[in-house]
Amino acid sequence: MRKKTIGEQAYEQLADRYAARADTKPHNAYYDRPAVISLLPDVRGLKVLDAGCGPGIYAEWLVTKGAQVVGFDVTPRMIELARERVGNRAEFRVADLNQPLSFAASATFDVVLCPLVLDYILDWRAAFCEFYRVLKPGGLVVVSYAHPAAEFFIHWPHDNYFETELRELTFRGFGEPHVRVKTYRRSLSDSLNPIIQAGFMLDHILEPQPTADFKQVDPKIYEELMRRPAFLCVRARKMSS
Repeated sequence: MRKKTIGEQAYEQLADRYAARADTKPHNAYYDRPAVISLLPDVRGLKVLDAGCGPGIYAEWLVTKGAQVVGFDVTPRMIELARERVGNRAEFRVADLNQPLSFAASATFDVVLCPLVLDYILDWRAAFCEFYRVLKPGGLVVVSYAHPAAEFFIHWPHDNYFETELRELTFRGFGEPHVRVKTYRRSLSDSLNPIIQAGFMLDHILEPQPTADFKQVDPKIYEELMRRPAFLCVRARKMSS
């Protein structure tokens, strides 16, 4: 029997609750998503790979902006939810970012989008090498993940900062029963160097702050995020040959 990844283990329990809440859950809707979208180009007419597409929230936004979208996720239920949400306006499939993206031909995508997925992946070098392979020359990859400073100095200050370590936390924002979720915590250098080593040129680093809508929902967390980051967003470019 195939061993489930840590991402699938978490989100097979959370898929329906995540799909029901992520449109308005503050950390998603008013913090990460606006920041990620701000790093995207005009996607009209572009072919976009939605890596770790979840229930299709980004895919739906992309197709409404005129993009051609291929989305994949390791959790089968997420793919079902994405198809329910987006229908035949995008193509979805079950695939694992820990493995080569065998369904995707080389140099076929203009943009790779991968928000809040990489924390469940150990080998970022391999993942970014696949992103590089499937992108056209000049193509962009846009990712977001847990900010290394927040992960270490706030959540696990007694860890070894320089080691990439598997850690477990409780997700409380999607209702009960709460789910224990495993993620990889890594240093800033170990989050950026795999992108460079895969051949990309770093184009923009964004430490986002929440939107005003976040303050209306949760003023306490809003004030915290205005002073210290929780996520890091990166845009990188595959150079034209």
